[in-house]
Amino acid sequence: MILNTRKLVLITLVCCIGFFLSACTSTGVNIKTEVVKYGKLEYYSVEKGAPRIVFINGGGPSNYKVWRSVYAEIQKKHSVFAYNRFGAGKSSKTKIPQSASEVVDNLHRLLKQASYKPKYILVGHSLGGLYANLYARRYPQEVAGVVLVDAVHPAFNKRLKQANIKQGKLGKTLLNIYRKTNPTKYSEVASMRINRVQLQQAAAFPAVPLTVVSAGKIGGSKKRVQVIRKLQLELVALSPHARHVIAKKSGHMIQRNEPELIINVIQEMIAKVSKY
Repeated sequence: MILNTRKLVLITLVCCIGFFLSACTSTGVNIKTEVVKYGKLEYYSVEKGAPRIVFINGGGPSNYKVWRSVYAEIQKKHSVFAYNRFGAGKSSKTKIPQSASEVVDNLHRLLKQASYKPKYILVGHSLGGLYANLYARRYPQEVAGVVLVDAVHPAFNKRLKQANIKQGKLGKTLLNIYRKTNPTKYSEVASMRINRVQLQQAAAFPAVPLTVVSAGKIGGSKKRVQVIRKLQLELVALSPHARHVIAKKSGHMIQRNEPELIINVIQEMIAKVSKY
């Protein structure tokens, strides 16, 4: 019994060391931090020349590792950059409310300080898609193309309210817990109204290649599904060079459910912008 236990411990230790070395080889050496305005931001990057792909996480507890299955493939031939906003991973917390304008300007500073030069292909998921939307408007000269992965439309909350679609008690409870445990990240969710105003006041979306990837599986009532599908089509209309892709097997987390689809979309975008 003692021998078996020792063997089990040894096997476990070997596996852990192997996993650690593998992680260091594939990602660890490229994890860095930069101090940007309010504190430290953690990021991961691989440099292989232009165009450079910038991954922007969704809201909530999500961090850049949500993209791992995607950037692990893309980085074999192309530059990738993924980071954690304030309040996620090893990035600092901050008391400054994180509206879309704050997030976008901090990303701009981070890319500059990390010497990750444009032009970029922005890949934004959920709330990160809203940030990619604003970044392209604020810094159009830096953006070669945009991929929106089940992105949040700036009028999302407003349209649901207009359609009399209310948030359930469970959702409110979870948001309240979220607010107390991580106020930095919660402030992103709480800034949706001002985010909508910031998008409205920004310049028009540039005429760059755009791919909108929408979830094929949408939860909730029929009315809610209709509102969300219409909002996704409005995002497609942002650029005259847009295409719409439906992730038929996926809900909101497409990069986890169908990473190969996102990889293909990004590779197609790289090929497209390389011709310009």
